[in-house]
Amino acid sequence: MLLSVPNEILNRIAFEADSLTRQHLRSTCQRLHDVATPLVFESVNIDLSWGLHPSSASIFLKSLISGSKLAQHIIRLSLYLPQNFQLCCSWFELHSFDDLFLQAIPSMVSLKSLCLNSNKNWEPNYAKLMFERFGNLPLLSSLKIDRRGNWDIPLSPFRHIRDINLNYWGQISNELITFLGYNPDIESIDAYVWSQSIDNDQSGSISWLFSSLPTGTYSTVKTLKIGGGMYSELYAYEIPKLIPHLRHLESLTMRSITIPDEFWDGLQEQGICLVSLTYHEPTLTLLSYLSSYTGLRELSLNMSSASTNGNLHISSLLLTIITSNSSSLTTVHIEPHNSGAWCLDHPMLDALVLCRGLKSLHVCADKSRTTAEENNVIDRILQAFMSSWPNLWDLQINTVSRSYGYNAERTTASEMHGRILALRFTPPPQERPRLQLSSDFATYSVKIHDQMNNIHAFKVQHMKYYGDKESWRKYKFWK
Repeated sequence: MLLSVPNEILNRIAFEADSLTRQHLRSTCQRLHDVATPLVFESVNIDLSWGLHPSSASIFLKSLISGSKLAQHIIRLSLYLPQNFQLCCSWFELHSFDDLFLQAIPSMVSLKSLCLNSNKNWEPNYAKLMFERFGNLPLLSSLKIDRRGNWDIPLSPFRHIRDINLNYWGQISNELITFLGYNPDIESIDAYVWSQSIDNDQSGSISWLFSSLPTGTYSTVKTLKIGGGMYSELYAYEIPKLIPHLRHLESLTMRSITIPDEFWDGLQEQGICLVSLTYHEPTLTLLSYLSSYTGLRELSLNMSSASTNGNLHISSLLLTIITSNSSSLTTVHIEPHNSGAWCLDHPMLDALVLCRGLKSLHVCADKSRTTAEENNVIDRILQAFMSSWPNLWDLQINTVSRSYGYNAERTTASEMHGRILALRFTPPPQERPRLQLSSDFATYSVKIHDQMNNIHAFKVQHMKYYGDKESWRKYKFWK
């Protein structure tokens, strides 16, 4: 009877199944074996600490390159170099395992994404050959390296990479700059690079990233995320040379890096319109740039300095930006560290309610807004959460105060917690059977159990920072 089932249905069955069920399907019959095998092997994790399980590891690697060459189905590969590497096998077993692994690489013709995780100063003796073989794979376009150590990674062999994610802690190295010189068609850079040295003189400019490109050629980068001590500076005189490399830029994330106002002016002059921005300490120039166009989809601002009277005008411009991009915004994170102009208030909420397509919203509230008796803004945003944002899945409301300290904010967080608990009496809309929100007091969820009889459950899933002192049993379940 199974033989009469169309392949489309078999493919759907295998696609909807979990990983364990897919493995079982491979052993039922040849048809299901053929359907499930590509799904079983599309994502593979290989722990290069072969010494922990030498026999099973060798058997697995042999299966990748023997018979039907299962390695050809691998689309996403994660490699892990252990922190506590120990030689617990003979040299012959080491050589055999390494050889099997290297033999499998050329067969990974469908590989698109490679992730390497290393937490030790241990460099495999076959590192250069390994990267050369990966670099020759025709479809490999995404490279992620999470490294803690001082061994060099030969990045230059990669010729088809479009997306590089480098999280690196070690000695200062120019390998990323060299790599970008070999790969001028990179579209996404996510670099978080720290040096083990505490010498601040070793920090460099963001403009260095493109210094190895041949004269007259420019980057094609669309997504740029930069942080860490190595790339932490940008000077006004460098901006005219940097802007041409960003002519295709769509998404920009700057982690604790202060950007001169001339940079935002340069983007505006060249007509470069960001659809996603993550930054801190917004200035009037930055918000003026954002208000010069529409189509912004993601905006995340983090303000660490205390609010001043000058922030009132700047924050009012933020509301204009939210309103003018209300049809396109899907993410808005406004997270000041102190009470003041950037906190959630009624004008900000009025602008946010217009953004019907919001999926993620993070805001902060202070004592004056949280404890107001009439027309409370927390009550209003919770009502909007239930009715105004049909796609919102991530709502986070945190508390801030004019001074730091546990006691200064805990009272406000507790007051907000009490207002959120009032949601237990409000059934969620039927088109959204499950809702989840969080504060720095707790994480909450609302779930419909019986739509016909309008039965739902409100839960305090777990306490967070300011809720740790409260009784867990007191708030665990609300129905």
